[in-house]
Amino acid sequence: MVEFYKEEKIIFQLLKNSIKGYDSKVDFSDVDFKKLLRIADKNAVNMFVFDKIPEFKSLIDKEVYLKWLYLASRKLTIREKVLSVQKELTALLEKNNIKYFVFKGFCSAYYYKKTELRETGDIDFYIDFNDFENANNLLVENGFKLIDTDDDKHWSYEFDGVSLEMHHSFWDLPDNNAGEYIKEYLKNSINSVKKYDYEGYSFYGPDEVTHALLLVLHFVNHIQRGGVGLRHLCDFSAYYSSDDYKNNLDRILDVFSKSGLQTVAKTLSKISCKYFDLENYGYFDEIDDEFCDAILKDVVTSGNFGANSLDERYGSTAFTANRGDNGSVFKNLIKFCKTAWKPCNKYKVLLIIAPFYIGIRYVFRVIVGKRPKINPVKFTKTSLNRIDLYKKLDLFKDN
Repeated sequence: MVEFYKEEKIIFQLLKNSIKGYDSKVDFSDVDFKKLLRIADKNAVNMFVFDKIPEFKSLIDKEVYLKWLYLASRKLTIREKVLSVQKELTALLEKNNIKYFVFKGFCSAYYYKKTELRETGDIDFYIDFNDFENANNLLVENGFKLIDTDDDKHWSYEFDGVSLEMHHSFWDLPDNNAGEYIKEYLKNSINSVKKYDYEGYSFYGPDEVTHALLLVLHFVNHIQRGGVGLRHLCDFSAYYSSDDYKNNLDRILDVFSKSGLQTVAKTLSKISCKYFDLENYGYFDEIDDEFCDAILKDVVTSGNFGANSLDERYGSTAFTANRGDNGSVFKNLIKFCKTAWKPCNKYKVLLIIAPFYIGIRYVFRVIVGKRPKINPVKFTKTSLNRIDLYKKLDLFKDN
């Protein structure tokens, strides 16, 4: 049976209030506020929790409260700067008739009752591959600094201290029918966009069905890259609670089925229903309650990119989606090396020595105190437990 700390349960309740627009009373008695802050911050939901904390300022240690206040102020400042840069970006693209859509970020925030509480750190946007070169030239000519071109799915930019990623494709997908379906679907998504009206500002984002697909893919991507924060789960829940989701449910479920994401979508839906008091549409009743609890516990324990637990973060690198394709372990090793040692992206020959170099580099950094030491036994156990848990999601499984 999965057990949750009181601090975790309080975070779930505060998130439910935000997603549903409730103002229900929260019992903060006997709470470790330092622990509450750490869990919320590592899961990128700090603002949702802080929204209620000032009412209980007298219960909180002054040092903890001031740290929380600093973090909240900083995140609001970052949010406003990101929004300002996004306005410049979208105005520039629209003025020059370049089709685009922004995803994650403010598209996700749009569906929360209090949009300003959804943390935002960078800007992700999609450009059709045929327009990619023109869009790059336009950005560079207008002061967007090109930072990185090594990734085969997006180029990275910086403008006024804000990071941007211009995508022409999306996350790593398997070489099977489900993966090919997703690639083709997303490739055509530029021709079916939705206009988002956000705090008096309008921009183009993915349409209702594409948004649902991207939310689940983003969740899955974080599983494979080190850990899923509560923010990613809540982004799905906030959208699940909307009329856009309800009114397009049949189309959304059809896409989930064809993309091999049916089980993970059902699991996220049941968690949304169970923990955030959202509507039961009846398509996920067969998903086991204890399995949902285990997924939620893993999410809150690992945090965003495994930030809340090193064992969860490094343990997840051993996770391989149950895709049924040959050589998946080898492919994941290559992907890990490219992530851990950036020159591998440019000079493929380095992949031959990369595993040895990365291992030796890690040992050296542990010795000089730049990296924490990991318990190999605990690391292996964590890896195996997470692999066993997430294999049950049947990710990208062909029908």
